[in-house]
Amino acid sequence: MPNLLFPLMFFLLLSCSPKYEIVKEYIPPQKQHCVDACKEKLLTCKKECFKNYNKCLEQSLQRAQKLHSKLSDEYRTLLSEYEKEYRHYLDELKLYNLTLQSKKEDLKFYERICKQYKDKEACFKTQQLKKEIKKYIYRKPTPPRKPTYISFKELLEEERKQCSCDCECEKLYDMCFESCGGKILIKKICIENCD
Repeated sequence: MPNLLFPLMFFLLLSCSPKYEIVKEYIPPQKQHCVDACKEKLLTCKKECFKNYNKCLEQSLQRAQKLHSKLSDEYRTLLSEYEKEYRHYLDELKLYNLTLQSKKEDLKFYERICKQYKDKEACFKTQQLKKEIKKYIYRKPTPPRKPTYISFKELLEEERKQCSCDCECEKLYDMCFESCGGKILIKKICIENCD
C-alpha cells in the first residue's frame, strides 16, 4: 500500500503546483528612432522567414511528388517480383505439406505393424521416419517478405519536416533593442494555481 501512496501524492502535488510563463518586459532607451529601426528589421526578418518557409513548403511538395513517383515505380516492380516469389512459395508449401502428410501416414502404418507384430524392420522404419519428420519440419518454406508501400502523405510529412519557420527574428530584435540602450527584463509570471 505504501508503494501506491507515494506516486499518488506525487501526482497530486504536481497537478496542484502553480504553472508559470516566462515573459519579457522591454524598457525602451532614449533613442526611439533606433528602436523603430529594430522593429523594421524584425518585420523584414519575419516577412523573409515566412516567404522562405512557404517556398520550402512548395519545394517539399515537388520533392515529395517526384520521390513518390520514383518509389511507386520501384514498389510496382518489387510487388511483381514478390507475387512471383509468393506463387513459388505456395507451390513449395503445397509440396512440403503433401510430403509431410505422406511421411506421417507411413509412420502410422509402420508404428501399427511394429506394435502388432513386433517386426524389427517396421520398428526400425518407425524410428527412422520419426527422425526424418523431426528434421523435415525445420525445412518448412518461409514466405517472401512483402514490399512496403510508402504513401504520398508520409513522404510529404517527411519532406516538410525540413522546413522551419523559426528564423530567430525575436532574438535578433532583442540584440538590436539592447544595442540601442534598451533593457529587457525576463519575468516568471504565475498563470495557473497561483496562491
